[in-house]
Amino acid sequence: MTKLMKYEFRKQVFSKVIIGVILLLVEVLFGYGIIIKKETTVVLSASFLSMVVFGAMFYFAFESIDTLSKDLKTKNSYMLFLTPHTSYEIIGAKVLTTAITLLVGGLAFLGICTLDAFVFFERFGTVKDFVNAVMQIFHINIELSQVVVVVLATIISWLNFIIVAFLSISLSTTFLANKKAKGFLSFGIFVVINLVMLKIIDLIGTALDNTGMSITNMMWVGIAVELVFTVVFYYVTAWLLDKKVSV
Repeated sequence: MTKLMKYEFRKQVFSKVIIGVILLLVEVLFGYGIIIKKETTVVLSASFLSMVVFGAMFYFAFESIDTLSKDLKTKNSYMLFLTPHTSYEIIGAKVLTTAITLLVGGLAFLGICTLDAFVFFERFGTVKDFVNAVMQIFHINIELSQVVVVVLATIISWLNFIIVAFLSISLSTTFLANKKAKGFLSFGIFVVINLVMLKIIDLIGTALDNTGMSITNMMWVGIAVELVFTVVFYYVTAWLLDKKVSV
């Protein structure tokens, strides 16, 4: 699976370079604003940085979905399924690659934003102001377990979104392959699956809320439920590609 993951990273390296160049240009603008001590320029660069961060995180997820779609549609990429690897390994490699990209990218963006904030307060205020701002944001009374559960819930939600998209694409290539509107049908399936999951999770949350369970524990239950869905959809997707795709 390691070789498959390297293959996935190589296919996506160009987009990472483009995002890196854009990020560098934004940071140059930020540095220029800091040097000339012009707050409007710094604020403008911060706005650009926010757009780059959110756009990049969405694109990281979208790119993995687009990659699978191309692997199933283009002749050269289709050869991936002729390698001595099962569909479970191929899909698993794509999911792990995306998870690592989201995690590393998220930490990198967080580090850049934190460093920029530190430099901003050092230039226009004091480091003490920076520390106080951070404490106000996190209210300093947030427990580590709460931070962990939020981060984990975010990662699982992203992976679940990607797996459901994988499943929809796989259905359009297998059972819906001969349908004229297979694209719309697979998208409809994607929407329905997500709505059903949200409804089930909401019902479970409502039931747990009536028991007086804490919000943190309810989130852990929600993570567990969503993880179960993710694993099930992963196996269904891999099975479809393993048994139903003709190469």
